[in-house]
Amino acid sequence: MILKKQKGVAIVEFALVVPILLYLVFGTLQFGWLLMKYLTVVNAAAVGSLFLASQGTTTATPFAATTAAVCGALGGALGTTASLSTALSCPADADVTVTMTLYGTLCSSNSLCSAQFPPVNVNNCNKEGNAAVTVTYTFHSLLPGVEYIMPTTISRIASTPIPKTYC
Repeated sequence: MILKKQKGVAIVEFALVVPILLYLVFGTLQFGWLLMKYLTVVNAAAVGSLFLASQGTTTATPFAATTAAVCGALGGALGTTASLSTALSCPADADVTVTMTLYGTLCSSNSLCSAQFPPVNVNNCNKEGNAAVTVTYTFHSLLPGVEYIMPTTISRIASTPIPKTYC
């Protein structure tokens, strides 16, 4: 038997519990979205590193070509609309930063990158080194307060050995 004083108690309890449950559900979805973005950044860094290491002296624009490869690997997952064949850099509003090093030296332009690759001659035979690409993405949460629990910056460094030049 329901007493008159208890009428509507279930609705009040439901109204108190639903916001918490919804926040947990949407927080779980937000974590999945963060994980997808992290995996996209990891993949883009690996693609960029492999692409930069394979450039050698085959292109005059290794910085632009590698940035295009990274932005193409990011695709639409991080808000970029670039494809591998058409991108010269990631869009400014994509919150993506790409940095590169060749043989341990920062490479921030086509001329600096090209200068790092040794010319093929007897003095540069068997030169060893790595091509490293760092991709950094600023994550924006849809839920308020989640930025205190989840990271706001996703960054990944991928390094690939540069093939030796055998003379």
